[in-house]
Amino acid sequence: MYVVGQYPRFLRAHWKFLKTVINKLFEFMHESHEGVQDMACDTFIKIVLKCRQHFIAIQDGETAPFINEILYNLNSIICDLSQEQVHVFFEAVGHIIFCQSNRVTQEHLIEKLMSLPNTIWSEAVEEASKDVSVLTDSEVLRNLAHILKTNIAVCKSIGAPFFPQLKRILNDMMSLYQVTSGNLNKAVNEHGESVLKQPLLKTMRVVKREILTLLSTWIATCDFDAAPDFSLVSPSAVIEHVLGPLFSTVLVDYEMNVPAAREPKVLSLLSISIVSLKEKLSPQVPSILNAVFACTLEMINKDMEAYPEHRTNFFQLLSALNRYCFDVLISLPDSSYNLFIQAVVWAFKHTMRNVAETGIEILRELLIKVATKESKDQSQMFYQKYFMTIMEHVLGVVTDLNQVPFVGLTNLAEAVCLLFQAVESSIEVPLNSQNPNQQNVDFVYESVASLFNTHFSKNLTDAQIRVTIKGFFSFNRTVSKMREHIRDFLVQIKEEAGEDTSDLFLEEKEAEIQKVQAEKRAIPGVANPNDLREEES
Repeated sequence: MYVVGQYPRFLRAHWKFLKTVINKLFEFMHESHEGVQDMACDTFIKIVLKCRQHFIAIQDGETAPFINEILYNLNSIICDLSQEQVHVFFEAVGHIIFCQSNRVTQEHLIEKLMSLPNTIWSEAVEEASKDVSVLTDSEVLRNLAHILKTNIAVCKSIGAPFFPQLKRILNDMMSLYQVTSGNLNKAVNEHGESVLKQPLLKTMRVVKREILTLLSTWIATCDFDAAPDFSLVSPSAVIEHVLGPLFSTVLVDYEMNVPAAREPKVLSLLSISIVSLKEKLSPQVPSILNAVFACTLEMINKDMEAYPEHRTNFFQLLSALNRYCFDVLISLPDSSYNLFIQAVVWAFKHTMRNVAETGIEILRELLIKVATKESKDQSQMFYQKYFMTIMEHVLGVVTDLNQVPFVGLTNLAEAVCLLFQAVESSIEVPLNSQNPNQQNVDFVYESVASLFNTHFSKNLTDAQIRVTIKGFFSFNRTVSKMREHIRDFLVQIKEEAGEDTSDLFLEEKEAEIQKVQAEKRAIPGVANPNDLREEES
């Protein structure tokens, strides 16, 4: 099995041999010897990825595409496979069906592939409609989770054309989500949050997560930027028929749940939806924020560690909103937008590197969007309300030897450049409310000088502080020079404290290593052939 998987070109050139190999793999899928079924499934998907076009074409000597034969014998092929192996098999067949360019034929193939899972799903749903208590049975829940994972496997490989199947089970999924959530909430209310650790409730949460994963997987594969003629489903149809029912169920559940029962995948689903639909989802942004913003922030603002998955997904959501729905964000009421700014500041002060980097990236994009915004009234109001606060917090990170490695020196330099560019070029309103006639450059210089003198008068001379601040203004158009300037400042602080400065050069060292590795991968023969993308002939 391993050897035949190494020669896809030979298999593509010899159809009868390819068919023989695939049929032999199907035989191995019934083999009880340990590891054989795993290898058969892995080899099958590996060959499919290199030869999938050959499964949907009518080959010489054949009366129908081989995919028809596979689907006809599907039940007998997979009957001895484990659930995980079934998922691999279904994903592989999904890759084949994806290549079918005729939409009607493709939809028919998907229907045949999903016939068995849909039958089991329908039976479970019908049973639950007669007696909802069956959804507290572990075996029933595990079977539902298995069917959902099978759908996910197929959706992952088929992508947007999976929509008819998704539409078929969507209402049932939302009902299942609602009932399962109700059972979870009832258990928590009666027995406390510790009950969530029990196996039955863990299985309920698995079902909820798989529903969210399936929806996320499908939305992520859709190209809503394609021309209408090439798009399988319009953004408006997705918002109305998929996200409408989804939000009315999932967002309400998230907001009303106890923190420990809130699914972090809700936040990642929202991020994926916004990234895919972009500004088309703007009308839904207020309801999204009302449901998840305050309650999630309340979960994570006590420390830097609790709810790490919620924390990561929350800031990814803010990043997506800032990037694609900025006009809605900046138009929020002051109280809401003030919370957003606080959340961004909280992000780049994190000691979780991915969160800190996300936070500084949000700030960078935010500053660019404000500086280039057509509505001068909104941008100037932003500067007047938030600029000095943001400046103070960013410089707080610049001067924090422990925090700089988490944010990244280059990321930090970009943010500092944008801040000092804004002072010189973009801000027209007076920043000094006590003395509106003072020039903004002078006010910022004095404010930064006061800040640095307060914190570093014992470590640095007045001349060193003066040069540092002038450098922030002088190098604000060149990120590389700003990075070196900030590093020089940090080196001075560390040397005064008698500390090692080598960690300040790690970023360049890592970049150099990545460059060398990329060059090595480009050398013929060095990279694993199976890791290389190979076009089908």
